[in-house]
Amino acid sequence: MRTATRSRSTSDPSRSVGVASQFYGQWPPTDPELGVVSEVNGTRVGPMRDGYVSPQILLATEVMAPGHHLRRGIWVAYHAGLVHYRQFLPAEITYSTSEAMDGDSCPFLGGGGS
Repeated sequence: MRTATRSRSTSDPSRSVGVASQFYGQWPPTDPELGVVSEVNGTRVGPMRDGYVSPQILLATEVMAPGHHLRRGIWVAYHAGLVHYRQFLPAEITYSTSEAMDGDSCPFLGGGGS
């Protein structure tokens, strides 16, 4: 795949609502519901409890070559105390540059979808 992730941030862990939007047209996003947007490195996430909304991972992605591109997900590395984890989070997204568009639509490349 010829895409690059330019920046990785998280939404504010102290906000009180989840954010419904999946895509933003600018970076960094300016949605007030995200709260203060921070770099991923160093983000602290507390334990789940009533009223707690966990941070959302925000990615700025740039397509580097013409065509169809599929991103299947992201790898996340984190730790809890002294124990380190690495986990793949599936989240498919298809990118199509103008040369690869089928009219006004981007042909789906993934294994799911509707």
